[in-house]
Formats: sequence, structure tokens, C-alpha cells
Amino acid sequence: MTMYGMIKRYVALLVLVMFALAGCGGEEPSTEKVTVKRAFKKPAVKKVQPAQEEEPFEEEKIDITKLKRNPFLSYLAKVKVSTEKRIKTPLECCEVGVFRLVAVVTGIKKPRAVVQAPDGKRYIIRKGDRIGIKEGRVVAITMDSVIIKEKIRDAEGNVIATETVRLTLPEKK
Repeated sequence: MTMYGMIKRYVALLVLVMFALAGCGGEEPSTEKVTVKRAFKKPAVKKVQPAQEEEPFEEEKIDITKLKRNPFLSYLAKVKVSTEKRIKTPLECCEVGVFRLVAVVTGIKKPRAVVQAPDGKRYIIRKGDRIGIKEGRVVAITMDSVIIKEKIRDAEGNVIATETVRLTLPEKK
């Protein structure tokens, strides 16, 4: 180590010691009480007398239990979906006849089926699911087929008939 480096270290050590000693001494803390003035005062509250010419109004009774939400119910339970603004699922892209039934799971409380869309994607469907462009609903799932009811509408949009479509499993070879 050079002489210059040693001097530099001693000077740095000396400066640190001086700062440490400067913080140690000094005046004793005072024990006087200090009063603090608030910058803002509380505004004066004026009492307003009701006009005596007005007629007394009748109080409405409101059922408070209807205003409170049940914390144990999902907040999604209150969401109502209208048929006009509902977002269509991928299963509502085309006619029911172009879907292919791939598999059926029965023997459980809610049977399910797997259908393949024309684009090759597979979807799991249950009873009540929408499928097809004619507002079709899955009515039943049997051991080898899925039964779908579609609505047939006239030009004005009124339902004139319902059609039952059956998707069946392909035969085993």
C-alpha cells in the first residue's frame, strides 16, 4: 500500500470519528411543554329550523332485509342474461347436423357428452346447453345419443314449431 492510500484512510477515519463525537455531546433536552396550535378550526354548525308552512310528510316503510345482500350467495346469481345481448358460445356457430358426437358419459347424476365442431375442436355438453344456430337446447343425453330441440321461427321472429335432432355415436367397426 502506498503512503498516499494510508493517508487517505486515516483522514476518512478521522472524519468519521469527528462526526460521531459531534453527535454525542451537546445540550440536554428540555422538559418544557410545547403547545401546538391547530391550523384549522372546526366550522360552526348552524341549526336550521324547518319551515312551519310545509305539511308533514308520511314516512315510507322500507324492508331493510331486501336492501341487504346475502353474503353466502354468489354475486353472479343476480346477473340476468337477456337473449338479445347474450354472447354466443362456439357451439352456436353452425347447424346442429355438422357436429359429430364423439363420446357419452352416463351413469352419473348429470350425464355429459363430447361433441366435435366442424373446426376440429371438441366441447363437453350437458343437459340444457345451447347448440346450433336455431337456439337449440340439449334435452337429453342417452347411452348412445344426444337429443336436441331447436326452435323454428317465421319471418317476424315468432316460434312456429320445434324440431328434435338426434346426434348418435358412430358405429364401431
